Amino acid sequence: MDANPKTNGITLHVKTQCKHRTILLLIAISSLTAISDAQWYWQNPLPQGNTLYNVTFADQNTVYAGSSGGTILKSTDAGISWQVLTSPIRIYSEAIFFLDRNRGWAGGQNANTTSSEILATTNGGITWTPQLSVASGDFKTIFFVNERKGWASGQGSTIYHTTDGGNTWNVQAQIIASAINRITFVDSLHGWGAAPLYRRIHTSNGGMTWLVDTIETDLTDI
Repeated sequence: MDANPKTNGITLHVKTQCKHRTILLLIAISSLTAISDAQWYWQNPLPQGNTLYNVTFADQNTVYAGSSGGTILKSTDAGISWQVLTSPIRIYSEAIFFLDRNRGWAGGQNANTTSSEILATTNGGITWTPQLSVASGDFKTIFFVNERKGWASGQGSTIYHTTDGGNTWNVQAQIIASAINRITFVDSLHGWGAAPLYRRIHTSNGGMTWLVDTIETDLTDI
């Protein structure tokens, strides 16, 4: 006579525990959803009709973005509102880099030709100066360690280097017959690059020579 109540008691206890766990799980999911909703929201809810290639913060309030429409966008209130910047050459600016809120570079394919361009500004995008034009390819990354030394690369994996703020650019290296998605430096000597086909590149002499590593994942950024 005692066996069934014990069995029923255990069964009831297990069911009750499962219900509690289900409730706790639902509470946890709801909490995570609430946290997620609190942290992520549409910064600019009105569609601007173009794909954004690159979004770069120059400081905590000044933001620049390149688009597939051949325009460069700027915000001075951390993305609440945006303005379209004008430039002498319309480019699909996949590469944007700013040292500060005023001095920056943008690179990408010319919107009207097959050439690829690098433009520079010293006044926060009010005016842009063409610095480099190559017949083919597509600049995907620009990085400067200071106002003079910088690197640029992209489709075709040719790395261009400047020591005068972009007034002159020279071919520094040809790494792999594919592309370089991103280059970043921690100082004027040590840099890394992300490439397709499970490759990562790095230099310890300012880009004079680059080593190619095979890794386990495909990198689009670094």
